[in-house]
Amino acid sequence: MLILTTMIGFAVLVMGRQIFWIFVAGLGFALGIIYGGQFYSGQPEWVIILIGTVAGVLGALLAYNLQRLAGVFAGFATGWYLTNLFFDYTGFQLGQYNYLIPIIVGVICSISMIVFFNWSAILLSSFAGAAIITLGMNFTNQTEMIMLIAFAFLGSAIQAIWFIQEDKQA
Repeated sequence: MLILTTMIGFAVLVMGRQIFWIFVAGLGFALGIIYGGQFYSGQPEWVIILIGTVAGVLGALLAYNLQRLAGVFAGFATGWYLTNLFFDYTGFQLGQYNYLIPIIVGVICSISMIVFFNWSAILLSSFAGAAIITLGMNFTNQTEMIMLIAFAFLGSAIQAIWFIQEDKQA
């Protein structure tokens, strides 16, 4: 499964804005794998992959047919997941507010997808792709966080260059 998540993560990392449905499908797949694995622990790996695949296909259909709504969903899901990932990596705890902060960040990311679609899609898909790539890695939390930031920076730079070149050609 590591090879599959890494390939999907790189696709989202590099092409998340250019091929938007890949961003939403990859995010759906990853969240399906993560939470399917939590809710159905002990099940064969193919069941978890099936859950992720169904979530990814639903995300792709949503993104293909309703791009703005998919952007709001992807913004919220990315902000929410990355905040939880940050809490996991750092051990940062806010007690009863541990559930509230990811929701607030998710809402802010959703709003950013509405207001600044292209640049938000670049940043959020880069971070989502980086998170998907590091999903199956078994390094220390600090190492994974550094890798996530490095991959996200790389993906953002690649996508920004492509976006600026597209803008100049138009």
